[in-house]
Order: sequence, then C-alpha cells, then structure tokens
Amino acid sequence: MCFGAVTFRLPLAIVAVAATSSAQEIEDPSGSLATFHAALARTAAREPGAVTRVAHFGDSLMVADGPTGALRRRFQARFGDAGHGFVLLGEPWVFYRHRNVRSGSTGRWKQYRVTHPRDPVGLYGLGGVSFRSGRRGASAWVSTDPDGPVGQAVSRFVVSYLRRPGAGSFEIVVDDLFVRRVPTAADVPESAFHTVILPDGAHRLEIRAAGDGEVRLFGVVLERDGPGVVWDSLAVTGARAAAFLDADEPHFRGQLERRRPDLVVVGLGTNESSSPNIPADQVEARTGELLARMKAVVPACLVLSPPDRVGTRAGGTTTPDSLLRVVGAQRRAAHGAGCAFFDTFRAMGGRGAMQRWWLRGLAAPDRRHLSEEGNEAMAQLVENAILAGFDAATLRPHE
Repeated sequence: MCFGAVTFRLPLAIVAVAATSSAQEIEDPSGSLATFHAALARTAAREPGAVTRVAHFGDSLMVADGPTGALRRRFQARFGDAGHGFVLLGEPWVFYRHRNVRSGSTGRWKQYRVTHPRDPVGLYGLGGVSFRSGRRGASAWVSTDPDGPVGQAVSRFVVSYLRRPGAGSFEIVVDDLFVRRVPTAADVPESAFHTVILPDGAHRLEIRAAGDGEVRLFGVVLERDGPGVVWDSLAVTGARAAAFLDADEPHFRGQLERRRPDLVVVGLGTNESSSPNIPADQVEARTGELLARMKAVVPACLVLSPPDRVGTRAGGTTTPDSLLRVVGAQRRAAHGAGCAFFDTFRAMGGRGAMQRWWLRGLAAPDRRHLSEEGNEAMAQLVENAILAGFDAATLRPHE
C-alpha cells in the first residue's frame, strides 16, 4: 500500500482484519467536514503554505501516540510533512511518548491534569496537563527524530506557557545554544506563546527553569511551512468528556483558537463505558457540551466512538452493554452538535471484535488497548473513512 514516498507493508493479521471488518462510512448529515475537506484539498494541490491541522483529543488509547502516530505518518506520507504538532513539555505518565519525535525532562516538575490532580482554576493548556517548577535546573526538551519516516525536520517551535502574578522565568536553548530568557510574570493569569524560527532541519529545543520563581508550561508545537498535514495527539489517561470540561472555558477556547485546527477529532468513551450502569443521557449531555465548546471555535468536528473492549473488567470475552450505550449516546451527541460521527466499534467488527483482534495479535492482553499492529489496523480503518469522504467531496477518484 503506497502513500506518496512512503510504502506501508501491512502484516497479514492486519490484512485479515481489514478483509473481515465493516467498511464503515463517516456519518456527516450536517456537512461538518466541508471546511476540513477544503483545507485538505488546498494541501493536496500543493499550494504554498497550505498546512492542514488536526487536533485529536483522546484517552489512554492514544497516550503512547499509537493510532494517532499511525494516522500522522499516513496522512503526511500522502499530503506532506508539515511538522509533528503538539507535544507535552514533560512526562505525565511513564508510558507517555510520541512517535517520530523525541522528548524528555529532568529535575522535579509537578503537574496538574484534567483528571487528577486538578488545577483549582482549570488552566491546563491545550493538552490537558500543565507542568510547574521553580527549581533551577529543571528542564524539558523535545527534538526531531533522525530515524523516522516523518518528523526529521522542523522550522518553527512554539512554546505554550502561563503568565501569572509572581511567576518566574525560563530559558530557551536550541541545539545547545542559549536563545533567550522568557519572563512569565503578569498582572493576571493568561496564556502566552513564544515562537522560535529556525532553518528547516533537525533541531532540539530545551526549556530550563531559571530558578527565580515558579514557571508553568503547557507544551510545544513543532511545525514546518508546508504544504502538508499536522496531526496533534492530545490524550489524557483516564479521561472522559467530563474531565475535559473541567478546564476553564475561556482559557481552553483561547488555546484552541491559537492552534487554529482545521479539524477537531474526539476519541473518548472507553472510560465512560467502564461504568456498568452509565446513564446514556449523561454521556450524551457531557459529550454534547464538550463538542459545543470545540465547535464554537472549529467548524469541522469528528467523533470517533470507542473501539470494542472485552476481558475481565468487561465480563470475560463479552462486550459490555454499557459500551453500546456509550456509542449510541455519542452518535446522538455528535449529530446534535452538528459534528460528524464514525462508528469505530462497528468498523472493527462489532460485538466481540476485540477478542478476535487479540487472537490475531492486534490487541494488548487487557483487550482494551491495542498492540502496535492493532494501532496500524485501526488507523487504516479511520484513514479509509476520512479519505473516502474527502475524495467524494472533491469529486476525485480514490488514488
């Protein structure tokens, strides 16, 4: 299977799943994806500077950048690599990582998360996690990946942080050279961004707490001028729609407006379905509220239902009824908010699909998360659905 200059050779297990799963279409009765299709068409036409940005929110299924990393590689192989996108400036979970980018931190950093521990005033940045430290020597870094099929170059770092009363400053170091010290004190708490422009190529950015007061960091964006695609992976372990609603609404709106995505993707629901008696109307209401917040900023929005899950916490090898209630509630919330909807559960095979995927090596032993090959298979299902809609909208045959 060839996309641009990169060829993906899928394992036989993935081919078998693709052959037996449902060719599910994206449901978009309100035409929500029209502006996204238009942006992607400009990128496909190789218009100068035509960057299509996708902001993909999710839970632990994405924290290691599995399905999102696979989608990023696939879309960048076809439409161009415009940069990795958003990366948290720290390590909120031991298994947090992003594909085709390198990052890490040293020293002591405390965290606020939309799950726990929470920020009393709800200022988490775009990624749902903030990092704070006042200790000199505490640092966080991110760099391009010289060994990846994508992500080998960057021409722009954008550091996202919080300005607030009594705050300290941090230092920016690029490729081991000091760039500048950034003060973060302000009269009132407010989002702030610092951009570093570089020649397109391999680079490493490091942020160091100066030790003159606490600083709060959100993340850093890696981009290039394009044309191409950027696919942000914005995942929080244990997240439900209600968790993202804990963020201060004006703050979150400002973060999303600054990022300017052409499409927002919401992939939640697995944690909601862990509650056996979850009320469907509660899931629908909270999902709908989250979508309304996002759609107020970004016209194009897509909800991905949770995949199937089985295993001991789900009742042996049986899909729990709560999962089906969540899928139905998300579909109603998406349609009610004027967003598109993709039935991931049905696309991967419906009831008991995760057990079949596990037997083929596509799922983790807990049969809630996916294996590396499973992430590729899931990305293929989502990619096929998105591109089918895009090709139909632009009246071009599928390549």
